[in-house]
Amino acid sequence: MALKVIWSPQAEKSLDSLVGFLEDKWPAKVITTLLVEVDTTVTAIAKQPLMYPYLSDKKQIHKCVIKSKTLLLYKVLPNHIELLLFVDSRQNPAKYKF
Repeated sequence: MALKVIWSPQAEKSLDSLVGFLEDKWPAKVITTLLVEVDTTVTAIAKQPLMYPYLSDKKQIHKCVIKSKTLLLYKVLPNHIELLLFVDSRQNPAKYKF
């Protein structure tokens, strides 16, 4: 049975920022592909929340590579999954704010 997925305000804002950046630089097809991949990934996480590894220094937070340069950080809680943040994988993990 899939767990409920809750989007934190930071996750929503960071995905909106990513989409805004892509709108300025890439065709709409790239954005559509990314959003489909996000949806597919979130559905998979809801069904198998432990399928992705932990963020190295934060043992309760998982990281999932959605595209080669996009990571999704999330936390598995007893009754739900909380999406924390979408980040550029080229950033220093110390800069992640969630």
